[in-house]
Amino acid sequence: GVAGVYDFGQAVAADGSGHPRPFLVMELVDGKPLSDLLRGGRPLDPEVTRDLLAQAADAVAVAHRAGIVHRDIKPANLLVTPDRRIKITDFGIARAAEGAGITQTGQVMGTPQYLSPEQARGNPATPASDVYSLGVVAFECLAGHRPFEAESPIATALAHLQQPVPDLPGDVPADLAAVVRRALAKDPAERFPDAAAFAAAM
Repeated sequence: GVAGVYDFGQAVAADGSGHPRPFLVMELVDGKPLSDLLRGGRPLDPEVTRDLLAQAADAVAVAHRAGIVHRDIKPANLLVTPDRRIKITDFGIARAAEGAGITQTGQVMGTPQYLSPEQARGNPATPASDVYSLGVVAFECLAGHRPFEAESPIATALAHLQQPVPDLPGDVPADLAAVVRRALAKDPAERFPDAAAFAAAM
């Protein structure tokens, strides 16, 4: 469920700056990003959502078992193949859960619309942070829109911190809605502890 990376390195940027830019050589995945399937604001079928998010969580669980937190789970990083298999890409800002951070304290990395409250505060990301992001993706699949949308990235991050999670549509099965609600708990201790637990609940 994780797109393979075959090589990495640095190359001089084509912008004429002379600065080296890092690059990855990644597996070519025959598929579309989940973000393409969500365009137009139409929700996905709840059972399709359950299947896709369980697959995504299983793949993220492999990273968690290896001590790696993705930190930027979003529909654009979840590729869906023609036979509806998920491949996760872009571990570009991932970090070892126990390792030194690559950012300074108070610096936020990730995509604001899918950012956990603790990341919005500038605190370290944990496996439970990835669970929150998976919960945001699940909410968007089921509702046709993200739980928090604001006029700026900072306002969106603040909404994750301060605003209650909106209700999912009434036609979402209650058990599935409960899993998504728990994944979106503001307090990491109230979420599923890692992606494996989220996948099992899905």
